[in-house]
Amino acid sequence: MCRTALTAILIITTAVGLNVASAFAGGSPDVPAAEESQLARLALRLSGWDTLPGSLQPNQPCSFLVGQAGPMDKVFREAADFPGPYGTQVRIAAAGRERESLQLVVLPVGEPLKSVRVDVSDLLHEDGATRLPASAVSWHPVGYIQTKPANSPARRVGWQWPDVLMPTAPFDVELGFVQPIWFTVNVPAGAKAGIYRGLITFRPAGVEGQTVELELTVRSFSLPERGKLKTALSFNPGLWVMWYRPDEVKQRLALGDQSPWEVIHDLNSSWECADLLPPEKWREIYDFLLDHRLNPTTIYAHLRNGGTWVLPSRQEMQYCYERGMNATCLLDIEARFVPPDPQKANTYLRELETWLADWDRFAKEKNWPDFTWYVNGFDESDWQRDPETRIDPLIRRIYGEMGAKFPRIKRESANPLNAAHVGLFDIWTPLTSQWTSEWSEEIAKRRAAGEEMWAYVAVGPAKPYANLLVDSPGLDPRILPWQLYQHGVTGFLYWQLDCYYPGQENWNMAGPKWPDRPWNTLIVGTNNDGVLMYPGPGAVPLASTRLENLRDGIEDYEALAMLAELTSRLEAGGGRQQLIAEARAVLAVPATVTSSWTDYTHDPGVIVRGRAEVDRLIEAVLAAISQVGGVH
Repeated sequence: MCRTALTAILIITTAVGLNVASAFAGGSPDVPAAEESQLARLALRLSGWDTLPGSLQPNQPCSFLVGQAGPMDKVFREAADFPGPYGTQVRIAAAGRERESLQLVVLPVGEPLKSVRVDVSDLLHEDGATRLPASAVSWHPVGYIQTKPANSPARRVGWQWPDVLMPTAPFDVELGFVQPIWFTVNVPAGAKAGIYRGLITFRPAGVEGQTVELELTVRSFSLPERGKLKTALSFNPGLWVMWYRPDEVKQRLALGDQSPWEVIHDLNSSWECADLLPPEKWREIYDFLLDHRLNPTTIYAHLRNGGTWVLPSRQEMQYCYERGMNATCLLDIEARFVPPDPQKANTYLRELETWLADWDRFAKEKNWPDFTWYVNGFDESDWQRDPETRIDPLIRRIYGEMGAKFPRIKRESANPLNAAHVGLFDIWTPLTSQWTSEWSEEIAKRRAAGEEMWAYVAVGPAKPYANLLVDSPGLDPRILPWQLYQHGVTGFLYWQLDCYYPGQENWNMAGPKWPDRPWNTLIVGTNNDGVLMYPGPGAVPLASTRLENLRDGIEDYEALAMLAELTSRLEAGGGRQQLIAEARAVLAVPATVTSSWTDYTHDPGVIVRGRAEVDRLIEAVLAAISQVGGVH
């Protein structure tokens, strides 16, 4: 061994609490043997001396291979479908306060694999001392969902599609198939910039394990706790409780033979069932959503018996705000909720005013300047029968009075721009397909008036628009926030995260539920529209790969917003025009990434490189600002 390699091993093993002798021979009294061996191997690898994958020996057959895939890749089960690549090192990058994912794909050779365990080491900084603990790296076997014929253009109908991140546990892999494992690294705010390395080892029962080196580049900045993009992806708390406590929910709500959609809307508002899960389980939901940069909220909870279900609960609002929540919906108001009888309608409107007045006092008490309190109302009214005479008068009455009495609470509606609604909506939320060039001038006017433009997807639009269906391309969820930023959209709405559709297999009250029976993907004629998370054992939420990629896209949006603010600061101080021009070009979002709602890259690498350029410019602008004394 050369002196340079030996010196490197000495530095690294000393930093992690081992001496050179223990690194090779074992025997450190303070370090478990398995960890000692792993750290010794890491020390060798970081020194550049040990470049052999895992414990590779000459003339020794291999029991399995480990391939690599990005988070935007859909890795199907069939081994013949997986193109690789295979290798012993994988590289990712992230800012502080950011999560970054990757997939490693296990492929058995010769025999099936049983009870495969995954071990992850600490991630050691190149300084030889700083580390991210192994607990910062989570992993989940990717589970599969069989799609069905649907009304949306789909490929591979009837195939098993990768989607759900299953609970962390040893797994088996059949011969002729692969098993992708989803890893996510959680980089804390303020983490030391530089390169970190660690080891991921796969250990099947009865065969030799294999190790892959993970290299993480941490940027010199952190994303903000509370972002600029306001998310309104609706979580239905009643449906969640119904999955785990169906008999109690049915009893409390006196559910009978209502149609599926009536049941869904009642469950959005079933505040009487909140105590059927303990408070710690609701906080687990809030943490799960906030970890994915989503506001915990339900946008379809309407007044029932004088109340409704607001998420998060009032007792948890401060907690969620401190963890990054930037908006929440207080109520859903629809024409169908207003009784046709004038006297009953007046009673409803009085209850509505009382409800809003109470929340207005709460919002005034909190006085959060970077937060949006809003109601969702008159959803897709332009598509309903005779909206001018049936619905518009209610919009004028209810939203008109709201604007006069409660200006702190914003009035949002999932509708395109409509001259009849000007002055009544504070937040306009059209479908991405309704953002047409003919509205450019009017959009500018609405923004000048202090109104916001949000956007949404749902059952549609279909291709060539990006969407969140299980059989949509893997990069669609990530490209959407880039498109939102490009069009100046400040909020994103999605009708449901947990639509476990009533009346079908997912809704059964007796007998086995998923995963003990197949998941039914067919929802509103699509594959998993309205399902971005799954009900795990013990009321533990399980993410989908689509939700993970949407989170990554939201982080891209926040990085762009951060670059925009920093560039404006630098510009105000004068100078560095070339750097400012580079930043402005990237902030326009290059056409190579996306040029319109329908024309965008289908190469995940383009998005990854685009984000890397944003990060490079953030670091360059920060350095320039520091050189001129911190421009304000």
